[in-house]
Amino acid sequence: MKPAGFSHHKPRIKGCVLLMSRFSFNRLPWTWCLFLFCWALSGCADESEQRIATHSLSLDQIWRVGEEGTEDTLEAHQPQVLARIPDLAIGSEGDLYVLDQGFNRVVVFSADGSFRRTMGNGNGEGPGEFRMPTAIDVDPEGRMGIYDYQLGRLSLFAPNGRFLRSVSVHSHAKDLLLQGDQVWFSDMPARENLVWRQSLQDGEVEAFLPVTRSDLRFQPRGMVSLLSRGADCAVLVAHMRPGKWFCVGGEEPVLRGSFSSDQDEYWVVEETAVTPGFPFGIGLIGDDRVAIIYNLKEPTPPHDAAGVFLDVFSTSGQFIGSLQMPERWVHGFTTNPKDGTIFVGSDEPYPTVTKYRVRLTLCSDRGCQTE
Repeated sequence: MKPAGFSHHKPRIKGCVLLMSRFSFNRLPWTWCLFLFCWALSGCADESEQRIATHSLSLDQIWRVGEEGTEDTLEAHQPQVLARIPDLAIGSEGDLYVLDQGFNRVVVFSADGSFRRTMGNGNGEGPGEFRMPTAIDVDPEGRMGIYDYQLGRLSLFAPNGRFLRSVSVHSHAKDLLLQGDQVWFSDMPARENLVWRQSLQDGEVEAFLPVTRSDLRFQPRGMVSLLSRGADCAVLVAHMRPGKWFCVGGEEPVLRGSFSSDQDEYWVVEETAVTPGFPFGIGLIGDDRVAIIYNLKEPTPPHDAAGVFLDVFSTSGQFIGSLQMPERWVHGFTTNPKDGTIFVGSDEPYPTVTKYRVRLTLCSDRGCQTE
C-alpha cells in the first residue's frame, strides 16, 4: 500500500476547483482570486490528510526451531538442540544461520525452518575453531564471518563452509558486518567511538561515531551498539539509548532516530547511573522500514511498560509504531528485508529461534488495511 501523497488529494482538489469555478472571478482582483484558491486547496488537503487516523503493528508466528535437550541429545550435539545463542544472521536465499556458542558451531536452517547443515570446526584455537564466538554475519555473496571475543579474531568461511582465513581484530567487538574487503565492528564497551571499519587487506582502521559526554552520562561503563545493512547507506547502527539510531557509510553519519534522541535521562541504581534499556538488534524489514528490538528495564516514552519491544521506523527516521514482544529476553536478532520477516532468539524455557512476520495496519474513516 502506498502512503498518502499528492495524488491522494486529487479528487478533493478537483472538487475545490469546481466549487470555486462557480464564483465570478472577473469581479475580484487577481490577488484575491489567488488567495481564495490557495485557501481552498489547503483546506481540502488538510481534510484528506486527516483520513489516515491510526496505525498498529502485529506479529504472525511462522515457525520455531530448537528442541529441548536431554543428556543424550546434548552429548551428541544434535543440530535441532541448541545450547547457547549469542547471534543470528540471514543468508541471501533466506537461510537462517544460528551461532551456537555452547557447541562452538553454526547451525543453518532453510527458509521454511528445516535443518540444512552445521558449519565450523568446533572448540579450539586452530583454523576455523572457536573459544567464545559472539557475533556472526553473512554477506550477499554467502561468505560468513564469525568474531571470537576470547581469541580476538575474525574467522572467514566460504559459502560451502570451507575455512578461508583468520584476521586479528583491532579491539573487542560486540557486532560485525562484512562489506567487500572491509568489515565493520561495533566496539564493546565503547568509550571513544561506537563503530570502526577495518580493512581485510592491510588491517587499516577508520573510526566513526564518537562517544559523547551525554552518552557516558547515560552509561558511564561504555556504550554498546548493534549493526545491520542499510537501504540508503552502508550500515545501520542501533545506539544503546532507546529510539536513537544512525545511518553510516556516506560522508557523514546521519542520525535517524526520533523519539528519544535528545533526552539525557538515566536511572541511578545503588548510586550508579544505568541505561533504562539496550538494543538486541536492528535490521531492514522491506525496502523502506527499519526494525529495532530492545529490552527496556524501565518504561521509556513512548513505551508505558518495561519488557522487550520491537520499534519500527521508516528509513528516513520517522517513528511508525511499537509492539511488546512475547519473549522476556532476546538472544540474537536478525531480519530478512526481502519478505519483512524477523528472527528472534530466546532461551526460555530452552534455546529457540522464532520467525515472525511483522504486519502494519493502517486505519482511517474508510476502514483498515493490513500490509
